[in-house]
Amino acid sequence: MNRQTRLPRVGVLCVMLITAPFIAWGQSADSPKARSAPEEFQADLERRGFSEQDLRKEISQNLSIQNLEENQVNGRIEVTDAEVSSFYEANKESFNIKETQYRIGQIAVSPNPDAPFANLKNDKARNEDQASKKIQLLARKLEAGEEFQQVAREYSEHPGAAQTGGDFGYHPASALDPLGPDLKISLLALEVGEITPVIRVTDGYMILKLLGKREPGQRELEDPEVQQSIRQEIRNRKLVATQAPAQENLWETYMKAATEAYQQANYAEVEKQLSAALQEAEKFGPEDPRLATSLNNLAVLYNAQGKYVEAEPLHQRALAIVEKALGPEHPNVAESLENYAALLHKMGRNDEAARLEARAQAIREKNAQ
Repeated sequence: MNRQTRLPRVGVLCVMLITAPFIAWGQSADSPKARSAPEEFQADLERRGFSEQDLRKEISQNLSIQNLEENQVNGRIEVTDAEVSSFYEANKESFNIKETQYRIGQIAVSPNPDAPFANLKNDKARNEDQASKKIQLLARKLEAGEEFQQVAREYSEHPGAAQTGGDFGYHPASALDPLGPDLKISLLALEVGEITPVIRVTDGYMILKLLGKREPGQRELEDPEVQQSIRQEIRNRKLVATQAPAQENLWETYMKAATEAYQQANYAEVEKQLSAALQEAEKFGPEDPRLATSLNNLAVLYNAQGKYVEAEPLHQRALAIVEKALGPEHPNVAESLENYAALLHKMGRNDEAARLEARAQAIREKNAQ
């Protein structure tokens, strides 16, 4: 378990700039501008007590069961030790670290009520006062010993937090220059496992943790992290080699159309395309991961629309498929449990929801060890 030690408290650090890799909020330059949903669909949302923004955020958080199909296929792709060794020798220079690299975790909170976010608690600050109180609450949780990445999954407002636990991976020291000298100095002063105080940035607040550190030098093949990265790269290349572009089927076409409709805020069309994708996925067999993805996507949409009766059997089927495909303790099972629990809360079945959430939490804790 990572140490949760901290720097001495020096109040709130002030930083006037926040840039890559920590950009967390606001509409990206290439994101399509959200348009109003169709009038009749908007009226239906209002009758059910949902806003368009509520629906966008819930779909954004849960639109697919991440990497389910890829996990199943990867499990059938064999990578030999000889292949790993050959890859390493052919790409040895890429494992030669030129400057110190820092693996950084982030918890972010924004006062902007319209900023995109995704966390397991569906928790969002709506103004400056709420943002300030929320980040201080999260700092106290960390001070009390709660695990950083779980706090990030549950409360951070970065769009990727629910999936990554706030882990932004490794970055060379030079990549931290755009953050400004104050923030960079704070980061470089951390020991692995240490956490910064609350940091004030242009778009809100952050708490950072140094999750890992790589010193300059040649990384050897015996390094477990090198082994893992090589095996995954070889698997990815083999996977691509087995999937010709001509294999795109109707299911993929419907899923792409649903994604495009979602990006255009045309939720009636989203439902139409997801329903078509589900109908097509039924042909793949009762245990196919594409069926689980289709079930989950449509269930989340129904949940957001207030169609709880229609959503529940879809959640149940998706969960059963994921458990059988990946095993009962896989992280994607925890994700499916949390999706189903969110529905049960809305249906007033809080005891059942709590049991599912407890199981999901146990799965995440086991995978974090």
